[in-house]
Amino acid sequence: MGRQCYFMDHTFIDAYQMAKLSAKVEENRGDFHNFLQSAMLLRTCHRVEFYFNENTQTNPFKEVLGYDSYNTHKDGSAFLRLVEIACGVQSKIIGEKYIFEQVKKSADELDKDHPFKKDALEALSIARELREKNSFYAPIDYEQIVSRQLSSYLKDISSSHKLLVVGSGMLAKSIISHALQEGKIEILMVSRVAKKIKKKADYKNSKLNICSVFNIPDHFISTNFHCFLATTNINEVYKEKLLSYLNRKECLSIVDMSSLPAFNESDIKGKDYITMYHETFRKYVDENNDLIKNKLENIRREIVSKCKRKLQ
Repeated sequence: MGRQCYFMDHTFIDAYQMAKLSAKVEENRGDFHNFLQSAMLLRTCHRVEFYFNENTQTNPFKEVLGYDSYNTHKDGSAFLRLVEIACGVQSKIIGEKYIFEQVKKSADELDKDHPFKKDALEALSIARELREKNSFYAPIDYEQIVSRQLSSYLKDISSSHKLLVVGSGMLAKSIISHALQEGKIEILMVSRVAKKIKKKADYKNSKLNICSVFNIPDHFISTNFHCFLATTNINEVYKEKLLSYLNRKECLSIVDMSSLPAFNESDIKGKDYITMYHETFRKYVDENNDLIKNKLENIRREIVSKCKRKLQ
């Protein structure tokens, strides 16, 4: 069976430009409707990929966006690429765990009779098996990077520690879970769907406080706090309100792991504003990739072995 993948990722263009392209694809998702009848779309901040279960000369990037630049894999190599991605082999942070869930989300969005559904589920099955077998997980994943950065700030505060978390996705939840285990930090999650989140079993009995950006209590922001951002869902009204909190003297630092940073550095006055495009973040990425590189050759070899039938 022929397969084909058209893709652009962080190895092909600048990471920030890749994040902008990914956002553009999401904004124009409806224009890709005809392609998505036969292709699976995998879209993250570091990649946009279309997987077909047949060879096709019709390139989604060119047809919809007018882009001539792209990469492509055919037949078994397209399937192998998807397995490598789900394993975290192709990630900017090698071995990061979030990519598996992102591939799974793309697969889950396919109808049960979608042409690529079977391949997507098989790729996930292989990736899950090999990641567990090889313990192929980033020693310094996104939440460890944020925790390290926040710890460097928190240790310098003599007053009580407070953390304002803006967002309610996978990364925001991981940061909150880690902080709750520490037991020393008062946490406030800010989300557009605060009421919905409060009803979930995970949060009903936790010490976590949840509210919208328009209902942040005065007592929380009246003493020193740090802020962690992990959302791209910010319009101008939301942005203006959030900025009024972040530019208070009580806000000591901001770590923004949004694929497209919510603010320009010039918006934030007199404090650290760390994004995933900041030198501090890149140092942690390099450290992680150096720590896990000794596992790369083996898992790649096992991926090829598992995908051998697909590669023929």
